[in-house]
Amino acid sequence: MIVDVLKKYVEKKIGVNIHGTGHIYEVQLIVAANDHFTVVTEDGENTYHIPYSHIAYIVENPNGVREGTFLFRIKTELPVFIRLSPQLQYTAY
Repeated sequence: MIVDVLKKYVEKKIGVNIHGTGHIYEVQLIVAANDHFTVVTEDGENTYHIPYSHIAYIVENPNGVREGTFLFRIKTELPVFIRLSPQLQYTAY
């Protein structure tokens, strides 16, 4: 289960593409609950509670995640990267 993977990284820095696919944000994982995980941004300003249903996949590498190819290559020293699925947002006019 996803929660079992994430529990290993509670109180550690991980990477999450919070605001779109092109950038990894370094965040601290503070909760790995049964239905969601919670992270705090580096500056401590925002806390995100993200349901597991929003995860596309998780990449683990103790030496730092290396993921993707060519222009979208991700290189980080972080041991975990969580890629969130794109979410549709509707705005009423």
